[in-house]
Amino acid sequence: MTQIYGISAQQICDANPGLSAENFKAGTVILIPDVTEPQEIAKNDTIVTQTEEPKGLAGSPCREMHKVKKKETLFSISQKYGLTMEQLQAANPETRQEGYALKKGDVLCIPFPPVDTVKKVVEEPTDTQLFEQTKKIPQGMNIIRMSVILPFKAKGATQAKMIDFYRGLLMAVDSLKRTGTSFEISAYTVEDGASLTKILQQEELARTNIIFGPVDSAQIATVSRYAKEHDIIHVNPFYRWSLETENNPKFFVLNPPTRIQDTEALRLLGTAFNGSNIILLETGARTNSIATHLKSDSLPHQTVEMPRTEKALVELIDPSRRNVLMLSSADIKSLNVFMPIYLSMRRNHPEWNICLVGYSEWQTYAGTLLEDYYKGDIYIFTPFFLKREGVTLKNLETTYLNHFGKPMPTGYPRMTVYGYDCGMHFLTGMKRWGMDFDEESEFTMPLQHTFRMKRISNWGGLQNHFMQLIHYKTSHDIESITLP
Repeated sequence: MTQIYGISAQQICDANPGLSAENFKAGTVILIPDVTEPQEIAKNDTIVTQTEEPKGLAGSPCREMHKVKKKETLFSISQKYGLTMEQLQAANPETRQEGYALKKGDVLCIPFPPVDTVKKVVEEPTDTQLFEQTKKIPQGMNIIRMSVILPFKAKGATQAKMIDFYRGLLMAVDSLKRTGTSFEISAYTVEDGASLTKILQQEELARTNIIFGPVDSAQIATVSRYAKEHDIIHVNPFYRWSLETENNPKFFVLNPPTRIQDTEALRLLGTAFNGSNIILLETGARTNSIATHLKSDSLPHQTVEMPRTEKALVELIDPSRRNVLMLSSADIKSLNVFMPIYLSMRRNHPEWNICLVGYSEWQTYAGTLLEDYYKGDIYIFTPFFLKREGVTLKNLETTYLNHFGKPMPTGYPRMTVYGYDCGMHFLTGMKRWGMDFDEESEFTMPLQHTFRMKRISNWGGLQNHFMQLIHYKTSHDIESITLP
């Protein structure tokens, strides 16, 4: 590949952040960058080095002068020109002086590499060796600069959601500060395109490491382009989809898009209930997208009108198999009509293996229907679930009360807990792996939202693919069923 296109393995890997030796195989689609920089030596090329001291600019030992850009370091500059730190500092003695700090706009002498009279032949490495050579050593961060851009002045419920999400982020920061990590936090309220333009003109924003927000789709696109230009991790906590995912490798979409949720839900359905008698019950209300996809999927099932009597429901059951019932809609009215009929059948036929599968919205009805969920052996598809029992949530609720003088809001999902999970996931990842953080698996213990991030392509951003089945067991236990 490097020979065909005349580019280096490093340039291919830089253009395809998701590429590795494991997934680099026949059929893999990769992005070939358009580069003009000098390339690596091709297979079996002989390197004949100079035997005379070269002359540089105006007879100086400098082959060129480098003007320092934002975020550059002596180390990054030396690597760019194929030098060691010592060689670069030797050509720029002032950098060795006590108290010296590299600043944007400084001009450095870039020396010629040392004279080498040795001839050597470079053999072409294997694909695995090339990828090993281009692997970056993760550099954890002790100081993280975080920026939040949200509509804090929005009206009504939206404003409350934004504030509580931000408070959750702050509580995650507070937790991580206890582990020795320092933070610089900037929060901006965005109202329209004009206010966003002013925010992006702030000098401190260019130095940030990670941005959370905004909410508006057009504003997300603008911020994503800014983040990509300044090598900033950009997290989209609310909007389900953005074109920016296709070309920004550090762009994260946390709410799984509907098509991903539906795909993962059907995967769970087919695995957890393999061989079962799956029956989709048409309610007449708005059809849930998972049910819509099930109708066109190859997963064996039957679709019938929702029974209005226990006798009609009994006629659908196969006593010799497990029976999985699904309503076509998620609305509370349909559930209230069907639940008494369903529970009565279970009481009258305890020998039958029957369960009912529902949707994420059903979690909001748990306050009044929780006991029915246990009795009915209910399963719910959902990308999030609040683990109500446990010391961590109770501690978080106490911290919220102490910090903000009132109990944590109890809407569902809880925006404060969502913000906390976001902060713990991304800030912990940056603490461990720095700006190269782009992992694709869970590594924190979430309270409500789990993030299983996967790249949409080798060069694109990441989307959350997490979906689970929450099972309200008749033993009054709750379990989460997931797939790799």
